[in-house]
Amino acid sequence: MGMHRVLVEQGHWLFRRRSYIPLLFIPLVVLALRQGELLEHWLGDGVEPVWTAVCLGISLAGLVGRALVAGYAPAGTSGRNTRAQQAASLTTTGLYSVVRHPLYVANFLMLVGATLLAESVWMPPLVWLAYCFYYERIILAEEDFLRTRFPDTFESWSRRVPAVWPRWSGWVRPALPFSWRAAVAREHSTVLVIVVAFAVVDYLSDGLGEGDWDIDPPWALAVLLTAAVSLTVRLIKRRTQLLYEPGY
Repeated sequence: MGMHRVLVEQGHWLFRRRSYIPLLFIPLVVLALRQGELLEHWLGDGVEPVWTAVCLGISLAGLVGRALVAGYAPAGTSGRNTRAQQAASLTTTGLYSVVRHPLYVANFLMLVGATLLAESVWMPPLVWLAYCFYYERIILAEEDFLRTRFPDTFESWSRRVPAVWPRWSGWVRPALPFSWRAAVAREHSTVLVIVVAFAVVDYLSDGLGEGDWDIDPPWALAVLLTAAVSLTVRLIKRRTQLLYEPGY
């Protein structure tokens, strides 16, 4: 078996488990948080709110990217399936006209924000390298599937659109209008994930780094509000047609 095929097979294996493998990094995160709080030591306590805002902004940029993909994506594309690759059509407009894997780029931005919040020198580059190693294989598997399913379209698209580094000069207007219903229905849980991740990192960073185990009220309120909104959206999706839009 050639090396490319080995990487593709590894990618299919990782794709099916991509929701759980990141949990293996929890011990690493805990260790980094014990050694965090570097900005406070170097620059004082006043810099922490600014740093938190910067990190949150980076992660929210990733969320915006995911929302744009979800709001313009036709039905049967850009899904959250984990059992096997699926694609009813190949999307080549919108963000897919400037980068072939906008969701993975968006996920990376969300990861960058959360890891920088830990204020660890060594953890962010290590986690980012692991992310690249991880998603390189998933991307190879995904593109192998798309090349087989849409051979002519994929080859033409892949020749002009970079894999992960956006080329904005290639922008093509989305084929469908933006659907806020599709964006909310698909990405409401992503908002919750970001808020919970930041709240947990902040809590553990204070506890493990400084021995302060008090819950930060703003983060606690943010978690409760986003959890309530996410639950409400989930119930609306299951019991009504309010967030359903044909074609998305």
